[in-house]
Amino acid sequence: MLSKVIARFNHWGQKRFGKKRRFNPNLNIKTPVVLPPRHDFINFKQFTGNEILYHLKDADAFRDGELSCALLELGLRKGAPEGYDWNTHENVKKAIAQATKKAPEYNCLVLTSLAHACSRLKINDQALWSALERNINRIIHSIKPIGMAYTFNSFIETGSPEFYEKLVEVAPIHIKYINGRDLLNVVRGCVKRNILAEKLFSKWIYPILLEKKKMCSPVQLEEYLQLLSKRTDFTPEIKAQLEDALQYKIAYRARMDTGQYIS
Repeated sequence: MLSKVIARFNHWGQKRFGKKRRFNPNLNIKTPVVLPPRHDFINFKQFTGNEILYHLKDADAFRDGELSCALLELGLRKGAPEGYDWNTHENVKKAIAQATKKAPEYNCLVLTSLAHACSRLKINDQALWSALERNINRIIHSIKPIGMAYTFNSFIETGSPEFYEKLVEVAPIHIKYINGRDLLNVVRGCVKRNILAEKLFSKWIYPILLEKKKMCSPVQLEEYLQLLSKRTDFTPEIKAQLEDALQYKIAYRARMDTGQYIS
């Protein structure tokens, strides 16, 4: 019986429906199935600082990436008073407690983003930093290049020597995939923690820095010169090349401000 009914609609066989469709017996047509959106997370990049703080009261209902995104964007907002202590805000404390509790469930990208966000907000909760270090160390094999750069800079005050030794071990795998701005985080972490890592600098950091020196801003190049001048393996040749790149960038910015073009 069903085959006879279907035979009445021969035109159905001439069309190919790419999307998943279903038969509607009331209308005798095929209508598409409306599937729920796959990426329906909260986009905190469009929120103001007060809106982020208001939503942090429901931090226990956030998805993994939403909590780290909220704290990252909160650190970028300029409305807070200068020197404000985020450790005293009730909603931020609730978010930190939730991050500490769920840290073993997060992947490495979320953990490193949380570390970067909490470093930006100057969070001093030792339980959180211990949980982040322990779980990043547990799944460090899946760390991303940008996450590795964040970690070098975020744990300057709280990271253990053993943790930084592990970071130095995995750094050569990822360091060639990061840009000059993120490489500065690695250099900053090594210099401020007095980590020699001579092989890492001689084989990877210095060659990549000289290759990407013109991709850095003048402020970044000045910080490179200031940090690397504290190391004994910072040769005059490398210093001269960075200074030349700095002068080039300053001249380039000056000419661009006046509307002149540099080839």
